[in-house]
Amino acid sequence: MLHCAFLRSTSRVRAIVTASLTAARSDARHRHYGTRGPKEISTFDTGSRLEVQHPRWPHSLLFSYPWLRDHCRCADCFNHTTAQRRFDPTHMHLNIRPARVSATP
Repeated sequence: MLHCAFLRSTSRVRAIVTASLTAARSDARHRHYGTRGPKEISTFDTGSRLEVQHPRWPHSLLFSYPWLRDHCRCADCFNHTTAQRRFDPTHMHLNIRPARVSATP
């Protein structure tokens, strides 16, 4: 008898938790996280890193050039079929700089 009461109470708790998680997930699906476009994004070369600013962001983001090179996912740097880099990051120069910078949505 006690075991059945415990199972009923845990199933009620499980139903409440499941319902609250489902509601939280459905709320998150309906939120809109858009920006107006890349025209509002500003980039600045600070010497050893790239600073990215957007009017909706409270702080600017700073990315070092070696970090950007290591995380680049363009077809020249990254093989999307094998999910591997096309270069050895241990042989990367630390004083690299980008030839050009562009913001895409």
